[in-house]
Amino acid sequence: MRTSSMMRTVLFLLTAALITAPAGAAPAKKKKSSKPAAAASASSKETLQVMRLFDFETDLDGWRIPDWAFAKKDNAAVDVSLAEDQASNGKKSLKINCNFPPKMWSGAYVEIERESGNFMDFTGHQYLLVDIFLPPEAPKLKGEIILTVGENWAWTEERQPVMLTPGQWTTVKADITPDGTAWKVRLTSDLASDVRKLGVRVSSSSPEYKGPVYIDNIRLGSLKKK
Repeated sequence: MRTSSMMRTVLFLLTAALITAPAGAAPAKKKKSSKPAAAASASSKETLQVMRLFDFETDLDGWRIPDWAFAKKDNAAVDVSLAEDQASNGKKSLKINCNFPPKMWSGAYVEIERESGNFMDFTGHQYLLVDIFLPPEAPKLKGEIILTVGENWAWTEERQPVMLTPGQWTTVKADITPDGTAWKVRLTSDLASDVRKLGVRVSSSSPEYKGPVYIDNIRLGSLKKK
């Protein structure tokens, strides 16, 4: 008798549950894992620590248009000077007056060359960064970093120049670790410790533009835990 009574009670409860459940009710959603949020939190605990190489606050620091560039038909650089009307860090920047002709590729290139015994060493850092500014009236141009490295003075460009946005500063960031793939010539530790020239080029594939571009805040960077 007791068993029969218990069965009737169970059946009654099941029937009540079916009656009170809303028709078409969706099953309860599973709680999302907190692991991705934890990973994001961990990444936010890293900060980019920089070592500034050139900020152009007092002079051009040896930066110039190389003589060989003036002999090239695709040269768009006219002259360089210090500028006080634009700066991404401090109050001054390097200004290149440019003349990009229409319907052809051309580039405005500036560089600094170090003498023997004073070559630049980028080892121990992850990134090389440069800020480039285009005036609002400029067309979309591209910017890139170019290195001359090693005893053979190997010229190496970035594989993918960065599209610059008119009216604002754009940071060009290149991976300089031995495993990085940013360069057309692999930047081994030996080459990264023997940088003979550091250059920046702004280029146009066809748009005509006559006016300035600005370069500032050239620096090395590494991600460090806070």
